[in-house]
Amino acid sequence: MKRDKNWQKFEDFIAEELKEIAPYATHTKGSRYGELKNIPGVMGFENGDFFHTSGIQLDLDTLPTPDYTDLSLDTYYQIASVYRSRGCTNRCKFCAEWRLFGKRFRVRSVGKVINDIKSIISDHHPRYIIFGESLINDDLEYFESLCDAMIKEDFNIQFGTHFRANITLELAKKAKQAGFNDAWIGVEALNDADLKEMNKGTTINQNITTITNFAKAGVNVIAMLVVGFSNIDEEEKNCNNIERTINYYSKFKISNNESNEQPLSIQWRPAPMFLVPGSQNYQEKRKSTTRPWNSTVISEGNELYLQGLEMELSDIPYEFDRPIPDEAVGKLMKRIQKADREAGFMIGGIAQHVINYMMEDRRNKRNMRKHERIGVIAQRFESKKSIIP
Repeated sequence: MKRDKNWQKFEDFIAEELKEIAPYATHTKGSRYGELKNIPGVMGFENGDFFHTSGIQLDLDTLPTPDYTDLSLDTYYQIASVYRSRGCTNRCKFCAEWRLFGKRFRVRSVGKVINDIKSIISDHHPRYIIFGESLINDDLEYFESLCDAMIKEDFNIQFGTHFRANITLELAKKAKQAGFNDAWIGVEALNDADLKEMNKGTTINQNITTITNFAKAGVNVIAMLVVGFSNIDEEEKNCNNIERTINYYSKFKISNNESNEQPLSIQWRPAPMFLVPGSQNYQEKRKSTTRPWNSTVISEGNELYLQGLEMELSDIPYEFDRPIPDEAVGKLMKRIQKADREAGFMIGGIAQHVINYMMEDRRNKRNMRKHERIGVIAQRFESKKSIIP
């Protein structure tokens, strides 16, 4: 693909595998990389054409702590992020996230992660911290050591992150004690045939066990689901299993800190399957299920331009067909959402944090406006007093 002439004046690039060094290298005077095309892990332009360079993978312990100095956390509900890994140990067919950081899965040491959390809390005072990575329990011994270190520090802040479905009840309780108030579990399906086809490496039993263990430990669970990956028979079977499972969990209660019974805190979040570039699913189905972009709005004034644009984009997949019609995907998702809504689960975790923050922010703004009005009234009263003989 040729670079459009309107872009010639820009020196832009895309950092791929190595986000930690590519932006730094381009803006550092006298960088050992020299020209843009010599920087590892970037895509860019040279003489009007695209180029790509292979990335390198740094030891994560050599990286500094994330700095939020120039980023107002008020914009993000006082939520900050910390990262203890890059990549993913799994190779789910529908996902290409592991490709973003290179093939090798890398982990930051427990000590470095603890220091990151300390610095972020001390310098930026967030109320909630997300471990923003693909999964945190790739190594259960490491995760337990991390929980032990967090318990020892007693950070007094809530954490949330993504989990693979392999957590015992004991480890779920320890995670809760460490401050993990949210477990976002990649359940994807409650159908073993679906899970096998997705290359998840998990089973219905593992999914149910992990959800149960976190719920018993008092951790808010978000069960993430993929709809539209398989044929209609398997999708119907999966949806039926999910509905029955939601109904099962709706019958249980858990005691809160005041020893009062309340519903379990579980949210079921279905999402439509997408054909993600770079995924195994994409490689297998690109030729058979994708179509290039096609304009649906053509007028006399833009017809020639759009024809040229369609021709230029003709070799780029833009739309794709799922194994089942989009209408069927929508109906299955609505069934799951309806079952989740009617189950009466408690809203907790980060969702409750955001709700509480928004309500507090509104109260503060309302009080501020009230004080401003009182101040204006007082000023008017004082000015009237001064002119009364």
